Amino acid sequence: MRFFIYFCIIFFVFTGCSVKEPTLKEVLKYEQKAAILSDAPILSQKELEEFKEDFLQKYFAVWDEGLLWTNIKDASFGFEFLKNKNRYAAENRLEVSSSWVENIERLSNFDSFGSVLAYAITTQNANLRLLPTDKPLFRASAKRFDYPFDYLQNSFISIMQPVIVSHYSADFAWAFVESSFASGWLKSNEIAIVDKQMIEKFKNAAKIVVTKDNAVTYYEEGLFAYYLKAGTMLPIFEYKDGLYKAFIIATGKDTKGFAVNITISEEFAKPFPLEFNSLRVKQTMDELLNENYGWGGLYANRDCSAFTKDFFSIFGIWLPRNSRAQKGVAPYFDVSNLTATQKEQKLKEFGIPYLTLVYLPGHIMLYVGEMEGKAVIAHNIWGIRTKDNDRYIIGKSVITDLYLGENVDRIDKRSLLINRMQGFTILAPKSTFKN
Repeated sequence: MRFFIYFCIIFFVFTGCSVKEPTLKEVLKYEQKAAILSDAPILSQKELEEFKEDFLQKYFAVWDEGLLWTNIKDASFGFEFLKNKNRYAAENRLEVSSSWVENIERLSNFDSFGSVLAYAITTQNANLRLLPTDKPLFRASAKRFDYPFDYLQNSFISIMQPVIVSHYSADFAWAFVESSFASGWLKSNEIAIVDKQMIEKFKNAAKIVVTKDNAVTYYEEGLFAYYLKAGTMLPIFEYKDGLYKAFIIATGKDTKGFAVNITISEEFAKPFPLEFNSLRVKQTMDELLNENYGWGGLYANRDCSAFTKDFFSIFGIWLPRNSRAQKGVAPYFDVSNLTATQKEQKLKEFGIPYLTLVYLPGHIMLYVGEMEGKAVIAHNIWGIRTKDNDRYIIGKSVITDLYLGENVDRIDKRSLLINRMQGFTILAPKSTFKN
């Protein structure tokens, strides 16, 4: 009996004194709605036109320049993952077989790199792959297998994206393509070859931009056509009774493209680009918040740089695909040698809400103003490193400050965003704002 009482006392002391980990809501701190955020500046008409012109120039650049920017070394980067097979695993975490590697090498057909150079367009939402396969490649280490990131996933690419075809796989099932923002392998039936007439029809058409995620479109007969992601741009030929009539390119049996008419409600799309003001900015922010994280756009979900890219695409502001490239598109302020307090102060002093990218290695964020004296950001984040080299999972797009996770004991404080922050990029100077 005495032993039982001692046991109960000890159990009560240890369980009663243990620190309960805060909930995700407590870690995030802020209500996850754009209404709580600062107002956005209003860009001048001149600046908006300059952004739009730059966006369209880069969007169609692969057709206008007619050459590959990617070299063969970068194009074959996917094979780097296969040099140390012990680090990576196939589906079900099985060993990557030598025969599989040999077959992928044969299919890749890099002896024909750059031999086609045909203009094409994506005919559906698709995944750009680093190798010509849908099979995944996972990190094999059990300790770090916190999520099955598919390392062959390069990027999600939406329908109606101009691309140039480098070459085809040995079985012609895949095409290695380059778009304005990324290169990789697409299935041959996910693209259509387009001629000069089709290119000019797209370029010269009035355009809309999808402003709602998973916007539904229909063929003229009323049948379902596609779900579209926010940020997708479509050419239109008519607007009537709240419906935009657009055209998309489909693939014929000869791989050549032909136009197909679809409709989309004005509830889901607006004339391109959307006006940059507080109302539209906050509506767009709400549309992108709380989306689950998607490595390389897998499952049609965004990662950090897809979040920022799609946000700005809606307003006709072009960004490249990855975080390192995004930080270099405009004047960059290096704060890597400053203290945490100094970094935040510099961001609050010089950063412009909704027009400032905050960079740290492997991650990009959007500065959205101040709240309670702290710099606030919006970003899509997987997680924060813990003391045991694991991850505290966030796993979606959120509004946070730069001290995200400071109230979680097991998080390594060196991994806090503010401590890893290296700089910020301002996309438009204050001189371009309307009074």
